[in-house]
Amino acid sequence: MHSTNFLSKTLGFFSLSRIPFLNRFSLRTKLVFSFLFVVLAGGILSSLIGTQLVADTIILQAQNKVKHDLSTAWLVYNESLNRIQDVVQLTALGRTIPEFLQSGQKKKLQDYLVKRRKEFGLDVLTLTDARGVVLFRSYHPFQTGDSRASDPLVQKALQGKTLASTWIVPAEEIKHRGYDLSMRNPFREEAKDLPKPIELTARLLEQTRELHDIIQDLHDKLGNGEE
Repeated sequence: MHSTNFLSKTLGFFSLSRIPFLNRFSLRTKLVFSFLFVVLAGGILSSLIGTQLVADTIILQAQNKVKHDLSTAWLVYNESLNRIQDVVQLTALGRTIPEFLQSGQKKKLQDYLVKRRKEFGLDVLTLTDARGVVLFRSYHPFQTGDSRASDPLVQKALQGKTLASTWIVPAEEIKHRGYDLSMRNPFREEAKDLPKPIELTARLLEQTRELHDIIQDLHDKLGNGEE
């Protein structure tokens, strides 16, 4: 009896007894309503807390995924820089370039640079002198004679430093240098230009005439044999 009175007073603390229409119900009914109130309030509170925890967990996972992807991107980027640095350094330190320069074989040197650029998948491979003046370019239109001494990396190279880095070049300057900015897959082989329809028909007529002459010659030989 004492516990019942204590529970009734405790539930009354939640202001259920202050609701006018509940005063008409029995103690058992009030207890039921009190337990329902506690269960609903606890459920709502648990849902809110659970939703917040789930949201925080999802956000944390997304942040960790972004950090992982950025770390992977930096790794790939640094590996790419190191590879380009190794290719350029090995090309510069070899005996091929000095020999071609000393012997004056400019065409062979240009072909060598073009081959190296394509072989290692480089977009640009340019040879300058000790002042930064371009001696050879490995891409069309093979312009030479301009100075690249103002480029940050070229300045470091002229100081005897070996490094690989990135800097932004304005689009107008890129177009002026003659770079190919067309959107295409660099790993796909270039498609050969197809001949025009009139060229195809002309070839077909020529081949037809050649075939007719062969058949006519064969016919004449067979006719002479029968006689």
